[in-house]
Amino acid sequence: MAASEVDDREPAEADAGAPLLDVGGVLVGTAGAHRVAHPAQDVLVGVDRSDPSGNVAHAQEARARRSRRGCGPFTGPRRSGLVAYPRRDAFPSILCSLMRALVTGGGGFIGSHIVERLLGDGHDVRVLDNFATGRRENLLAFTEDVDLVEGDIQSYERVHTAVRDRDVVFHQAALPSVPRSIQDPLTSNAVNVIGTLNVLLAARDSGVRRVVYASSSSVYGANPALPKREDLPTLPISPYAVAKLAAESYCRSFTEVYGLETVALRYFNVFGPRQDPLSQYSAVVPLFITKLLDGEAPTIFGDGEQSRDFTPVANVVEANLRAAEAQGDGVVGCVFNAACGERYTLNHLFGEIRELAGADVEPSYAPPRLGDVKHSQADIARAREHLGYEPLVTLADGLRGCVEFYAAVREAAGSR
Repeated sequence: MAASEVDDREPAEADAGAPLLDVGGVLVGTAGAHRVAHPAQDVLVGVDRSDPSGNVAHAQEARARRSRRGCGPFTGPRRSGLVAYPRRDAFPSILCSLMRALVTGGGGFIGSHIVERLLGDGHDVRVLDNFATGRRENLLAFTEDVDLVEGDIQSYERVHTAVRDRDVVFHQAALPSVPRSIQDPLTSNAVNVIGTLNVLLAARDSGVRRVVYASSSSVYGANPALPKREDLPTLPISPYAVAKLAAESYCRSFTEVYGLETVALRYFNVFGPRQDPLSQYSAVVPLFITKLLDGEAPTIFGDGEQSRDFTPVANVVEANLRAAEAQGDGVVGCVFNAACGERYTLNHLFGEIRELAGADVEPSYAPPRLGDVKHSQADIARAREHLGYEPLVTLADGLRGCVEFYAAVREAAGSR
């Protein structure tokens, strides 16, 4: 399972030998096949002052595993699908020590990007996923470096097994999508609320230091104020939004009552490589791209003037790593927006993607969908102040990388 505003079943990843192009300062690949280059890195990125020998041994062990797989020293950027993360020394230090992390929903769209970034930074990574919405293909490049626990977060026993000896839990597992929750609110609640409660209980019982929880901008719901600040009243509309807000409250409760450190991140319309454009719950970005690449007209629900803070997945990954280590007042037990802080209409988005895809079609329009909000834009001042967060990738660069990704996947599929 994987957390986002949409369904998270993902297409094939990029070929390990794919060349990279410099697109607006972001390196993206050009080949579309099944494997993403492993983020081999021969760099010790942090030292735990309380146990330096353990960290050095762990780093040496990780490097040895990579060497056995034929991976040499890390000399280039980490690639995530067809979007590259910058070299570790290309942005300020985030994690002060090596950590043992659990990523729930690590086989999903966002979760697999977090896994890749953590491995690239030299951390010990375990994944918990039942692959209901995630895909095994997203982890193929990391099988020798990731400890995989298969199971459902609705099972406390399985979650407890997964969190053993972990320092930080990145809780991405969820049953995403507003439309899906409207069709089946009971299951949405069971996974997104009870599942999160199991994660928090297991983390508390196992002595986990911090849980970083993937929430959603949908919790703001019917509140018309823009931009969305974390201190605004929440007025969730859909069952999905209600469940996400309930889980946020559980996080705060576990901090106040049990002393478990929690940080919640409200994601705003995340997009990027590995999103599934074929699901009935597909996100608008991969859906628009694949339709336009095929010369077909995508459907826009409503008049297209509704706006969103479309956020490249690399920015959400950055927010997660910042949230894992941030210290000081106003961090633990708090919520933060994870976004770009800008908003664009669907009509504008369509125009941008159409130009990138080289298509000559017009969209079709349909009645608005139940549960959708008209406008959404994040205020990211709190994340900047307390987490040191800054978006790494712009909308334009993110879209360009995505169009190249889906064009490559389409070309590879046609050559088979």
